[in-house]
Amino acid sequence: MSRAREFADLAGSADAGGITGRNLVVNGSFAISQRKTSFSSPNGTYTLDRMRCAQANSADTISQQTFTAGQTDVPGSPKNFLRFAFGAATANRVLETRIEDVYTGAGQSITLSFYAKASSAHTSSIELTQSFGSGGSSAVAFGTQNYDITTSFQRFEFTLSCPSISGKTVGAGSYLSAAFVRSLSAGPSINVDIALLQLELGEQATPFEHRSFGDVLKQCERYYEKTYPYATVPGTAHSYDSIMPIRINGLNNSASEQKYFVTRLRTEKRASPTTTYYNEAGNSGRCTTYDGAGSADNGINIGLSISGTAMQGFGPSNGTFSGISCFMEHDAEL
Repeated sequence: MSRAREFADLAGSADAGGITGRNLVVNGSFAISQRKTSFSSPNGTYTLDRMRCAQANSADTISQQTFTAGQTDVPGSPKNFLRFAFGAATANRVLETRIEDVYTGAGQSITLSFYAKASSAHTSSIELTQSFGSGGSSAVAFGTQNYDITTSFQRFEFTLSCPSISGKTVGAGSYLSAAFVRSLSAGPSINVDIALLQLELGEQATPFEHRSFGDVLKQCERYYEKTYPYATVPGTAHSYDSIMPIRINGLNNSASEQKYFVTRLRTEKRASPTTTYYNEAGNSGRCTTYDGAGSADNGINIGLSISGTAMQGFGPSNGTFSGISCFMEHDAEL
């Protein structure tokens, strides 16, 4: 069993009569968007959690949208959907989700399903790719299928044969990706809306597996986590509160002694993350320090040692302060 499937089985609950953890896509409901809720010029970046824009135009925007309460176009009363707004320019657009571990679905039938509509009818496509990680075999693309999007939500279902990985070399950071591809030679602005994205083993598209907000957030934090409050964009000025930032008090207010702390990440990461830290003014690479006279941003950098489960840091020995405060984001995305 793949690591992605094991992780899915540990979190979430099944629909009546379904199999727990059958949706291999993390955040297929688009309910979680920790970084922010709207992303301009998103080319090459992660947007909503676990959703990566592999190709876009500078005029494009990806955003988290909220359904009108009581709508019936998409069943199950979902709250959110993803909108990819194409600017009027010549370029291909690619939005993908990467599922940890290329062993996922290898040599088996897999089924992709989702709801979609657009502001203007057009033909788009899906494409899946096995990526074998650092030092691994060359990527294998498969399962390209065209589909016609209309101006009303409809469900699309595709059953595909996932290639065997026999004889392949698998390196660190391997994954299976599912991508939405829109090939443009020219065209007007178009909004494409996607909801209830699901990838599962087998030849049958089952009803979307709904999970609680907390369960999905926990899954997403395996790849990205922040110490800001959920609704606060990293890099935003935010004063110390008792829960979210890292604040270490009671340090020896001496220029000759090094300040040191250890703190654990909320969720174990798939790999050692890249960490960015911010002071309370929202400036990256800095922290806020405290002494008896109050707080200050004096530009003291923190040396970091990060593992998948814990983080440790320290201030330089020339710091005359008794406390440190900072916010952090930890990125271990594929």
